[in-house]
Amino acid sequence: MNNFNYFREIESAFVRRRGKNLLLSPVDWALMESWEEQGIPLRIVLSTIDELFDQIEADPKRAGSIRTLGYCSEAVEARFATWKESQVGKPEGDDEPDVASEGHDEAERLRHLAKDLKGLRDSFEGAVESVLNSAAASLEDLARRDLSAEDAEQELEQLDHEIDKALAEADDLSVLEDEARSSLGEKASRMEADVLDRTIGLMVKKRLRERSGIPMLGAFRL
Repeated sequence: MNNFNYFREIESAFVRRRGKNLLLSPVDWALMESWEEQGIPLRIVLSTIDELFDQIEADPKRAGSIRTLGYCSEAVEARFATWKESQVGKPEGDDEPDVASEGHDEAERLRHLAKDLKGLRDSFEGAVESVLNSAAASLEDLARRDLSAEDAEQELEQLDHEIDKALAEADDLSVLEDEARSSLGEKASRMEADVLDRTIGLMVKKRLRERSGIPMLGAFRL
């Protein structure tokens, strides 16, 4: 399992169960990186997320209590520890992931993203509606093709770029730029001009995505 799919599958599963189109925080991404570095199998993470959400949804009083991926951390690592104990004495390679299954899971993720974009497009008009419609069709096409993770990622990044461009052209960026500069506070005055411009640009893009509810498609997040 390459790390592109590892991160995307976890994010997709969490966002799907959370029931909202949201962007994971930098802390959440650091947590996923630590899981990947520890060698925690993807299926352990995904099954644990599902079980925790099932438990929460079975108790109305606890509805909405899973707000970040960090809520799942202790359970994921406890299950991983139990799994490692069960592997003692087994020949290496007995638990290798099924490559065909990984490809199927990635295709399912792309189809799910396409469905999400189709569901969102009616909330927009003009260029944004058009680019969402085009991106959904491209995702469905990607799901049918046998691409490497790197090649697929390049195409997803291009789709993200087109969505970001359409959102920017449909909004008043000056207000968002002022908000971003204000949130940086005194740090802004210590940044070089080009670094400040790039930072504000990224903050604006992230804000546009959060406000629109349109998920990022690629593995590299703002």
